[in-house]
Formats: sequence, C-alpha cells, structure tokens
Amino acid sequence: MFCEEEFAAMNGPFKIYDAVNGQPKKHLNADDLYANNSGTVLAFKQQDYVMIAADTRHSSVMGINSRKMTKIFEFDGFVFSGTGFYADLNEVYFRLRYEVEKYENEIERRISIRALAHKLLNILYSRRRGLIYYVFCVLIGKDETGDPVLYSFDPIGSYEQTMCRCYGSASPMIQPLLDSTIMKHNQENVSYQSLSVEESVELTKKAFFAAAERDVNTGDYLQIVVYKKDGMTEELVDLRKD
Repeated sequence: MFCEEEFAAMNGPFKIYDAVNGQPKKHLNADDLYANNSGTVLAFKQQDYVMIAADTRHSSVMGINSRKMTKIFEFDGFVFSGTGFYADLNEVYFRLRYEVEKYENEIERRISIRALAHKLLNILYSRRRGLIYYVFCVLIGKDETGDPVLYSFDPIGSYEQTMCRCYGSASPMIQPLLDSTIMKHNQENVSYQSLSVEESVELTKKAFFAAAERDVNTGDYLQIVVYKKDGMTEELVDLRKD
C-alpha cells in the first residue's frame, strides 16, 4: 500500500483526469481515491428484535453499476451492514469474519457482541493514518442475556450502542423519521411503546418507498431482515428502478 503522495507522483501512462474539463489533475486528494457507492441502510431496535434494511443499488456518481448488490452480511449469528465505498465495506466484512474465526479457534468459545464491536473498532481505527476505510456501518448481535443489540460505527471506529441509525444517501430523510417514531424526540407526554414486527416492517417500507422517489442513489430492491432471539427472517421488496 502506497501513500497518497506516492500515488500522485507516479509517472507513466496512468493519469487521473478531471471529470469536468477532461484535463489531467495536478494534485490528488482523498476524494479521487474513493467512490461513494451510496445506497441507504436503516437499523433500529425494539423490545425483543432489531430491524435492519438496505436497498440493493450500487451506483457511482449518476451511473448504476448493479441493481442486486447486498449491503447486509450475516455470519456466525451476527449481522454486519453499511454504506460508503463498497470495496472497503467488503474488506471490513471479511476482516471481521476472520477475526471471529481466529478468536473462536484460539479462545475456544463464542465471541460476544461487545468483544466483536471492539474488534471492529480496531479494524477501522488501524487505518486512521492512511486511507481510511470509507464505510459507515452497523453491527447486530445478542448480548449476554440473549437480547438483540445494535451498534453503529463511523469510518474511524468511534461507536456506540444505539436504538436507531440510518446511513447513506437517504439518511437526511429517514433519520428524522426514526428520531420521531422510534426515539420519540420532540414529543411531549408520550411514553415509549415498542412497535410490533408488522408495524416496523410497514414503517421501513414506507421510509424506503419515499426515499426512492427522491433519491437517485436509493432504489431497485429493499432487503429487510428482522433479527430476533430465536433467529432471523428476511424479505425482499421491489423499489423504483429508475
């Protein structure tokens, strides 16, 4: 892996061109080395389950590279998902799987969600001085009591256990809905009440249907996963394809 300065100093036929005027760029920055493949990921916790959903569109600028690219990965009883640069998302996913297998082979016991969240922190933070993993991700698993929990991470590794999170191009539209519906923000004299699975699925569908109407980077199909104590269920729903 070479640094940005070495990349910019390379001589030869390979050059980075400005997309506007077609001229070679004299200076490179981090934006030239990443592509935001976007899409949207939504996750929120209710009383005895975690809902996670993501569209399957993989895009670059105004072009669609794939209409069936999953952003939700299940392994060893955990669920990992995210948005950003898709190649980085895959790299983080495979490194996380490797860390789980290594831990369980060496320690000879199942890794906890808290330990796995810290390992994901280490993976993301290890790239802080160079080209970071350009991913905004969530991690779902079960705590010591078997209760599903949700963690959210930024690209540097800062994380928290949270009730709801939305990442991606449609997050400015969906996150306020989650804050109001799930967290009950800006509502007075309203007690917390967990949504049923059916209500959560309907809320998720409405959020993505509305987002797909307004956001060109969100669309094609909606993958919905309900993570419960006793297993997971999955549903695939059509979204706009234009």
